[in-house]
Amino acid sequence: MKKNTRYVSERADIPEKMHCLPKWFTELHTDYDLSAWCFYGYLGTGCQIHGVSLMLQYKNEEYWAAFGLYIPGAHGKWSFAGTKNKSKLKVDNPTDSEKWAACGTVEIPGPGRIRIALLEGEFGQPDALYQLTADVCSAVDLFAAAGTDVTPDLFLDIQLRDKLGAVPVGYGPASFLPNWLTDNQLNIIDNFYGSSTSEYLQNSQPEMENQGSYYYSSPRLEPEDYTIVKWSEGEPHVQHGKCGCLWMDHVVQNFGELNHLSKEATVSWYWFAIPKLPGCHSLAVTSLWYEHAPDMLPFKSASLYTPCANHPEKVYTCLWDMDRIQITRDKEQKIYELTLEGNDECPSIALTLTAIEGNQTLGPAIEGLFKVTGTIDEQNVPDDCYAWGEISLPSTQTSTSLLSDIGKLIHEIKHPLFFSRK
Repeated sequence: MKKNTRYVSERADIPEKMHCLPKWFTELHTDYDLSAWCFYGYLGTGCQIHGVSLMLQYKNEEYWAAFGLYIPGAHGKWSFAGTKNKSKLKVDNPTDSEKWAACGTVEIPGPGRIRIALLEGEFGQPDALYQLTADVCSAVDLFAAAGTDVTPDLFLDIQLRDKLGAVPVGYGPASFLPNWLTDNQLNIIDNFYGSSTSEYLQNSQPEMENQGSYYYSSPRLEPEDYTIVKWSEGEPHVQHGKCGCLWMDHVVQNFGELNHLSKEATVSWYWFAIPKLPGCHSLAVTSLWYEHAPDMLPFKSASLYTPCANHPEKVYTCLWDMDRIQITRDKEQKIYELTLEGNDECPSIALTLTAIEGNQTLGPAIEGLFKVTGTIDEQNVPDDCYAWGEISLPSTQTSTSLLSDIGKLIHEIKHPLFFSRK
């Protein structure tokens, strides 16, 4: 019987160009097509839960800053702010008074700023402390007189403690996550590496740089304190707390053929990140497939991360082969069934992910929170378990877009999107 892969990752096991991961994580890699810091997850619990997404990104010679807040409800929708332009994101190198920070300006629906800062520790290492801040004003504030005090319509301040540190979402020594495979690569994986993509990338290190990303995540960022303020109908919605969990992605990528797809081609994907599962596990699952792109075969991956007791520099990682990963959905695209076939190396996982109340459409994708139920080796998932999901299907896309392309969304926002102050 084919086995899944289980291994202990040393955080120093990386190629020469990434010889110092904390430094790699803090740089804006404009020599690639994409370089991004992405934070997403939830704050609060129960009826007070809020979805949060924050991103600073370089992509194809453009610079992006985006922030979203989602409050569930029958009429729930994303409160969104963002911009893209040719002006660079500002990255501050460490000084005596500040360890590191990156920030970008926001122009839609009004002026604002998004900032990521490292307060303690090293970027990507266990016990690091980050601060995320965002303040966005409405478009009417663009016309405020000079010297007028302006109150942000949307404000966020979170301090996040990294409980696990950065882990490889991809495969091999560079944590490379393919977006697709060729016929020849798939044949080699099946015939010479026992259908294990991990073994293929770990041992052969093929030339695949333009087929995917160098992908690391910090799956378990827990808030030590947060404040949310949103103005609506003249009264501020204010929430303080210490509950929740965010997931951070650090992605560096060349798009290769993705930059040259035909107009008929479509790219579809599922991405689910579950930070808190029984046994201190965190789970990442992705599936990508293509239509009218015959040279690009589908790709799936699933990784389970567990901290090693008394060894914070090490993480147990389980990787499932593609034929052991199944994802199905209902017609309304609200409920997803995830099955990971286990053996003596990795657990059997059967989960149901149900979108929380409201409309979580964001740009060309459905993006937000999903309630998680199900089992891991017959152990029930707790009631307060949530996943972050990103789903992009032909039915949700207004046009063919590269991964997480929010350009059309920003372009279409011509007026304040979510609130008016009285």
